[in-house]
Amino acid sequence: MKPDRDTWESAPVACDSVGSVPCCVVCPLSQLERGACARVVSLAGAPRLRRKLMALGLRPSADLAVLGRAARHGAMELRAGTVHLMLRADEARDVLVELTPTDTHHELPVL
Repeated sequence: MKPDRDTWESAPVACDSVGSVPCCVVCPLSQLERGACARVVSLAGAPRLRRKLMALGLRPSADLAVLGRAARHGAMELRAGTVHLMLRADEARDVLVELTPTDTHHELPVL
């Protein structure tokens, strides 16, 4: 039986308040807000979705940044490496990420 996503997403997340970013916190990408940086831990969901996400640059160990977010936890604008992409909230639930410090990600030049 598949776990209930509402229960999974609302589960409390342990945080280490010593640093500016919690250490070893793994959560669905859909829970991150604008400005957050993370590293992909694993991909879930249908094989077709996993292949699509990997083709877009969302692979395990890839660094990403949340550039924007639609209202009410809607679609997300992401940067993974040099690729900018939009991801639906339901697709973002299938990407497990680990939070990383924001200073490890370099800003891309504005053209």
